[in-house]
This record gives sequence, C-alpha cells and structure tokens, in this order.
Amino acid sequence: MNRVIVQECKSYDLESVIEKINSAIDLLGGWSLFVKPHDRVLLKVNLIGPKTSETAAVTHSEFVRAMVRILMGIDCDVWIGDSSGGAIAGIAPTAQSFKVAGYERVAQEEGALIKNFDREGVFPSHRKAGVRRPCTLQNPCLMRMS
Repeated sequence: MNRVIVQECKSYDLESVIEKINSAIDLLGGWSLFVKPHDRVLLKVNLIGPKTSETAAVTHSEFVRAMVRILMGIDCDVWIGDSSGGAIAGIAPTAQSFKVAGYERVAQEEGALIKNFDREGVFPSHRKAGVRRPCTLQNPCLMRMS
C-alpha cells in the first residue's frame, strides 16, 4: 500500500521545514527505513530551468537545505542533482539553473555535492542500488546510491 503524508508548512523557515519533514518521515516509519549512516543519497530536485525558488517552478532551496541537513545529520553523503531538460539551441542551462535556484549556494554552505546530469551523464538505477521508490522529473526524490 502506498502512503502519502501531506502537512501544511506556513513558511520556509528552516527549523519549521525540518520539523515537518521529520514528522512526516516518522509517520512513515522513520528515517532508518529509507537511509542508513554512510549512505550516498541523491536528492533529485525538480530543476526545470533557471528559475528562483520563489517562482514555485522548482523545488524550494530551503526545502533542499532542510533535506541536506537532516541527511547529513544521519551521516549520509548527500548529492543534489538534476538536468534542466536538455539543451536549448545547443546550450544546456543546468549549471545556471543550479545557481539561480539557490542549490549551488545550499551545497556550498551545507557540504553537499552538486551533480549536473548534463555534465556527468546518467546511469540506470535499479532497486538493488537502493532506490526506494520510483522517481520522475515532476517529483523530487530520495535515492540511496550505496
């Protein structure tokens, strides 16, 4: 059975976001069901193009920061990764998109790594590699890469 947890979060205050994420994960059985210390975790964000967090077109950078803090608190190696959908007129905007969305700043300040799928390529991920649920471009996801 699939379960979805929906919680109202009135602001992107970091402590509030962390509290909401942790309470939702607790309702699903706790972080230990999803990650373990020393796991490599990819946060596949919704980076559709060079958009700011305030546009609500991309995953908010403070949500990403909250996830990074939580996961690093569990002693995970955290990656923030995506592609902005390929090249437009021969130019892939992903590097610029990471900067405009605020993810590059979050990664630098929190100690996560940026993974630009346009530069680094992609590879198929299988359940044996630790993927806990299917991911789509529309839905940011959490992947264990251990």
